Amino acid sequence: TPIVRTVSIPYVIVGSPQHVREPDIAAILQTMRTAPDSVTWAGSTLGSIGQLGAEAIARNLGVRTTVVAYRGTGPALNDLMAGSVKLMIAPLGPVAQLIREGRLKAYATTAARRLPSLPEVPTMVEAGQRDVVFDGWCGMWGPRNLPAEIVSRVHAATQAVVREPAVLERIGAIGLLPIEESPADFARACEEEIRRNGEIARAAGIQPE
Repeated sequence: TPIVRTVSIPYVIVGSPQHVREPDIAAILQTMRTAPDSVTWAGSTLGSIGQLGAEAIARNLGVRTTVVAYRGTGPALNDLMAGSVKLMIAPLGPVAQLIREGRLKAYATTAARRLPSLPEVPTMVEAGQRDVVFDGWCGMWGPRNLPAEIVSRVHAATQAVVREPAVLERIGAIGLLPIEESPADFARACEEEIRRNGEIARAAGIQPE
């Protein structure tokens, strides 16, 4: 039984400025159109948000792309900064400091709106990819057929905690955003992600390993 989502995890398209010659996301998309084999992506694991997002972008452009699945974000970022792969759709938390230090460049986010922490970075929606809206999130479920009054009580208590100033400060510091929605909204979001991500996985030939 879906009860509540607490925070969303923004994702950002990043690459090493030493190895990516394109100045912005528009130029990257143009390179993908004309020379798709030259644009490789790192994914934190098989079937990750990074892989699904990269495959969605490629599908919109009518091309095939290469996504290298790593065993975690850390190894993927190491190869990204070394130039072994060109781009990555990465969670904001692990790359925020690298962006500030200039070791990585943020080309776009996959958020629905510009992020408060990266106001100068456009979204993929602004780049013409309206359906490339991907984020991670944390949520809470209960047993099947959990009574509605328990769902409502736990939902309200959890939302109250997320709105506490100290909690908002902490989650903001690690690149997360609070989510305010009903249990029904949460259930619909799950259904929509399963449908959309399933379509992407089937089109890209992503198989369990």
